[in-house]
Amino acid sequence: GTYLSITSSSGNNGKIYGVSGTTIGFLDNQNHWLIKGIKDGAVELYYDNTKMLETYSNGVKLPQGVNSHLWLTDGGKAMFGTGTDLEIYYDGTDGFVNQKNNALKFQHNGTTKFFVGSGYLSFQDNYKIGLGDSQDLAMYHDGTNNIFDHATGSSTRFMHGSEKMLVMTPDSHVEL
Repeated sequence: GTYLSITSSSGNNGKIYGVSGTTIGFLDNQNHWLIKGIKDGAVELYYDNTKMLETYSNGVKLPQGVNSHLWLTDGGKAMFGTGTDLEIYYDGTDGFVNQKNNALKFQHNGTTKFFVGSGYLSFQDNYKIGLGDSQDLAMYHDGTNNIFDHATGSSTRFMHGSEKMLVMTPDSHVEL
């Protein structure tokens, strides 16, 4: 490859480096990459001679796996969509996910399990809301029936404030 040395009165400060017309970049005075550009390919950014960010055909990668982090200061937002329709941010006290249009959907393996719409939280039929450390109270709709499945404890109570409105016990006893 060919390089252009960058020097000052104190010596060699780094190089602009080119290889066969396909790669160009900046190196420090120890020949460690700082920035590398590859013809018809990636642009790579380095920190302490370790590649930390690269472009590729589908966007941008943070190639350090579990050591990769995207840090935003308080109030900094990660925004998604042409009209910045989805924002994720932290204001210094609380964290926010702000979906400006339509629903915010939560999926597993490509299937929507539940979503947050304008004024409601919606679960698909047969998907349960599990409450308790062992999810021993499950609430769901099976397509026809509303089901409260109480796996542990002595009773299920429906309360209004401190007033019991309905109490059901495992022995089929119902108290109004």
